[in-house]
Amino acid sequence: MDAGPGDKVSIPIRRDNRSKFEEKEFVVSGVLGSRQNGTVQKVFQGYVSQEFYESLYPEEMRFYAVTLRLNESLEKDSVDMEDNGYQLGRQMELKDLTGGKAVCRGELMGSFGSAPASWVITEDTFRKLKMTEDVTEILWVDCSQKDKESVESAIQELVAGIEHIELDSYDSSLKSTRTASQAMRSAIYALLGLLGIIGFFNMANTIITGAITRKQELGVLQAVGMTNRQLNWMMQAEGVLFSVGTAAISLAIGSPLGYAVFSYAKEYHFFGINEYHFPAVEIGVMVLIILLLQASLSFLLSRNLRKESLVERISYHG
Repeated sequence: MDAGPGDKVSIPIRRDNRSKFEEKEFVVSGVLGSRQNGTVQKVFQGYVSQEFYESLYPEEMRFYAVTLRLNESLEKDSVDMEDNGYQLGRQMELKDLTGGKAVCRGELMGSFGSAPASWVITEDTFRKLKMTEDVTEILWVDCSQKDKESVESAIQELVAGIEHIELDSYDSSLKSTRTASQAMRSAIYALLGLLGIIGFFNMANTIITGAITRKQELGVLQAVGMTNRQLNWMMQAEGVLFSVGTAAISLAIGSPLGYAVFSYAKEYHFFGINEYHFPAVEIGVMVLIILLLQASLSFLLSRNLRKESLVERISYHG
């Protein structure tokens, strides 16, 4: 990008890897010097104002790193500077983690988000620390899909037997994530199944209580000409009306609540939730199971009523 201070540029940005890109217009305030990042890729990094950053992220999602002058750094993580007791201009010091001695001191100069570390120092400051060991923490290896297996095998051979090195791949991370997601889904379905069973027993209790309470009324109807088949159909129709009404009310209330929970989870990045899917198949299966159970219950109730004589039912005063 060929731009200088004062120029307006339009850059596609997104809040995270799961969000869609949106075009935003910025005014270039300055250009940082180039630096090597240890890879063959070209990486372009930009910094935005704290005002823009806070307009993009809600307070609960903000992360800050700290930029310091030469010969200074910090040793404590910070999610929000003020909440953790840090203010601009505060005198800080860097300590040797092995000996506990102060290596350098300095002034806290500012904060910014989206940094790959908790605390940030300049490259010149790092060089003045005169580190003699390799401080590489993470090394990313990218390759084409056709070379994936051979590259992974070669890396495994390189790190075999070397302590303090952990090897991971996109495929294994994806597999772990899917396994965890499936385990959570199974647990949720098990909970929903248990709640469904409890709900069905409540519905069955209501239908059974209604049938027993109306035993005399049903006996009178049969005494004036209602057949056993008509009695069965009437109870089936009442059960279907009850089941469909219950499902309709549940969907009318549960669907908006479910979408609200999804929106909240997406906003705060719970479990990587990003896309909403209406469970039409699952709801259809649930309604079908409820109708089948209700039909079986109504049939059994009708059959039990027919076992009693009309005289017994008409004289019933439950």
